[in-house]
Amino acid sequence: MFCARCGQKISDDSEICPLCGREANLCPPSPQAAIPALEQISTMSPNLTPAIELPRKPKEVGGWLMFFCILLILVVPIAVMAMAWSGDFGIEIVFNIAWAAYGVLVGAMLWNVHPRAFLLLWIYFGMTALMVALAVFNLATNEEGATAHDSILVFRSVIYSVAWFLYFKRSERVKATFGRNL
Repeated sequence: MFCARCGQKISDDSEICPLCGREANLCPPSPQAAIPALEQISTMSPNLTPAIELPRKPKEVGGWLMFFCILLILVVPIAVMAMAWSGDFGIEIVFNIAWAAYGVLVGAMLWNVHPRAFLLLWIYFGMTALMVALAVFNLATNEEGATAHDSILVFRSVIYSVAWFLYFKRSERVKATFGRNL
């Protein structure tokens, strides 16, 4: 048996540890005393080595981070192209196509865990904030009045942008994958 106080191996019938002089079996071992006991057990037999495994942090692109990359690389460009295909081709559509193309670049760099991905992501969020601010300004100054559909689109864009920005600021996966948050 092992002493509950000092963690040293003692005879099974000992009530007092001959090494530390305290009662050997009345108190549970402290965390400090358990460490030498675990080391002794692991040196006695490799089959008895305790499996102590710390929780692993995900260090790859997955989960919500992968979902964001898929949104930028596939979903947003398809949606922008669908809008361009269905409507009249104006400066707004050209700007949205350029924004979607830049989003594809940002998504690909995030997916590949490129060191410059965060710089491009800051620019992406800045462009998105500028677009949302212009849309809000356009709604506020529209002489004909804003439609409910336009207001919902702008509100959804604000929620989308803020939610993803906060994700990149606080995500453990982002921190584990890139070494830091946004």
